[in-house]
Amino acid sequence: MDITDIVVDEFVEVAADERLAKVRATFERENPKGIIVTEDGEYAGVIGESELVKSRIQDDTKASVLMTTAPRVEHHEDIREVARLLVEGDVNVAPVFRGEVLDGIITTDGILRAVIDNLDALAVSQIYTDEVIAANDMTTVGQAINRLREHGISRLPVVDDDGSLVGILTTNDIVDFVVRDHERQHKGDRSGDQDRMLDLPIENLMSSPVLTAEPEEAVKTAVERMFDNGVSGLVVSADGNPDTVGGVITKTDVLRALTFTEEESMDVQITNVKLLDSIDRAEIVDSITQVVDKYQAM
Repeated sequence: MDITDIVVDEFVEVAADERLAKVRATFERENPKGIIVTEDGEYAGVIGESELVKSRIQDDTKASVLMTTAPRVEHHEDIREVARLLVEGDVNVAPVFRGEVLDGIITTDGILRAVIDNLDALAVSQIYTDEVIAANDMTTVGQAINRLREHGISRLPVVDDDGSLVGILTTNDIVDFVVRDHERQHKGDRSGDQDRMLDLPIENLMSSPVLTAEPEEAVKTAVERMFDNGVSGLVVSADGNPDTVGGVITKTDVLRALTFTEEESMDVQITNVKLLDSIDRAEIVDSITQVVDKYQAM
């Protein structure tokens, strides 16, 4: 399957030397699915909303500072190859070209919606991340930002002293809070001082209750829950207890699962070897191909 039918034109272009204040205004006015950054008229990279955390919302920051390099994608590219490029580039959007002409963008959500019916063959337990970086409800916003940066993650499950799940903090939560704080300062309310904000406990920002998934659930069900609630990840429960953190599943985890291709090796165990005397090579190849096709369809 190629990406022709899922390329969208809901994007805006900004110059690399554009001030962040204008970039932010563009986000709010256009509500695009992606921002493409150009330099001297040529494609240079993309900007994601989470990059606003790194900027600390300085109006004079140039777009090039927040820009992430995303791979150029040809409009006829295979969907699994594009999934691989997004995962390896650690981006959720990439530009799609027809030759040298920017045709649109491809997004993580676009890919997942296109393949969602095939995801019922996969269980959450097969792809979720079980090495969880968590935070305490009294962790400060500044500490949380450092933890997100240090581990290159986008969300922190929040637990109490007993280890029970009480909330979740994402980069989007921080962005929303900082933007509101920035707007208060512009209106003359100095209570939104940045240092004070970084010292706040994250219980003031975290979302609660937390959306969760069960390990035995189909990935399709988990992704539908993400779409229905406008989130990019779910906490995976442990031991059948929704208050216990067993892991995290994100859209990136699902995208990564799509990158397995027929070129990758698959171990096949053949039993009852004596029966091979009565089976020719073509029949063996056909049987193995049927097994591979089953997983390839997934």
